[in-house]
Amino acid sequence: MLARYWPGIDPYLSKVVFPAALTSDGFVLELPAEDPTLPYLTPGKECQLTGPLGQPVPIRPQPNVHLLLICSRSPHTMLPLAQKALDSGADVTLLLEHPYPLNSLDTRIEIRRGELLTLLTDHIDWAEQVCLDCMPGADLYATLQPILRNGYALFTETIPCGIGACQSCAVQIGKTCVLACINGPFLPLSKVYEQ
Repeated sequence: MLARYWPGIDPYLSKVVFPAALTSDGFVLELPAEDPTLPYLTPGKECQLTGPLGQPVPIRPQPNVHLLLICSRSPHTMLPLAQKALDSGADVTLLLEHPYPLNSLDTRIEIRRGELLTLLTDHIDWAEQVCLDCMPGADLYATLQPILRNGYALFTETIPCGIGACQSCAVQIGKTCVLACINGPFLPLSKVYEQ
């Protein structure tokens, strides 16, 4: 989704947000403490939302499947996917590069923290599906080779309009460009050029 909850035009672009949790009467947004727009997001404050954008996450978790989630940032963008996988009976391992309050996560999620390339090397052999919260660099991409056909990367760098009109979210996929706001935001690793 795209969200806008601050007055004026600075920052000009709406913010890409993902629900960290769904509740009976809405959803929870998680924003980093250093986010300059955070003071404007207060209880009861109006928030303009556009979305949802793009396509559903193409991974279809099934019982006894192991889903590997790789987070170079905060894992909040991956939590709805983790919950969906857990609810279907899949196992979920979350690889974290940065500290995160683990007590806020579902206790069924296996959590490993450290340098992502090392963690991925240790866990790639038994993963059947994988999602990253970023476009992979050359080292991560090379390590992901055995599972590329079942892997997806999240693209959220810039999604200004959310409807494909501005074409600012174009990403190279194979020999063509696709729009992350229409075809994503999760894009197939097997077709993404090394970033």
